[in-house]
Amino acid sequence: MEHMVGMIHGKFTAIQRQLKQSTCEAVMTLRSRLLDARRKRRNFSKQATEVLNEYFYSHLSNPYPSEETKEELARKGGITVSQVSNWFGNKRIRYKKNTGKFQEEATMYTEKTSTATKVRGSGGQSSCQSTPSPGSCGPFPLTSGGDMVLTLRTLAFLQPPPGGVCLQPPTHSSWQRATAPQPPSSPAGDSGSFNSDVSN
Repeated sequence: MEHMVGMIHGKFTAIQRQLKQSTCEAVMTLRSRLLDARRKRRNFSKQATEVLNEYFYSHLSNPYPSEETKEELARKGGITVSQVSNWFGNKRIRYKKNTGKFQEEATMYTEKTSTATKVRGSGGQSSCQSTPSPGSCGPFPLTSGGDMVLTLRTLAFLQPPPGGVCLQPPTHSSWQRATAPQPPSSPAGDSGSFNSDVSN
């Protein structure tokens, strides 16, 4: 009887040893897989990190991108949408725990974003100023209606009245340099009467 008990005890001991060994091997395998997975998540390219950080610090008031935004960020950074989601989750946690530590980084990316915006704005203004044209970017743009009004006023000033005297506008120099139309020629005998009308 004791011999049977000893044999059973030995078998249980061997089984227990095998279970411990297999359990240790399984734990080591899982640990290596987890470490590899974490290592892959950390090995983002510089471009992906820049894209994610720029969006995060430019949306600090609400750093929760939508699904469409995540897909766009994933395309720009060359990573998957799940990696983008994990990155934002970890980044929010780290930022809340160490706000002071990430303040300098936030300032850097904020200045970078504002500089890029100013460059785009100045580029648009310079292109607009480099090609001035009537009615486009000047300080006093004229529409087609305004041009028509000025033209009518010019014609009204330059048109001679019934008396024969040509009135010219009193102010604008370019209008003053316009050539006044000559009055209709009169017979030689009437020249004196014409001059007397003008003198009067």
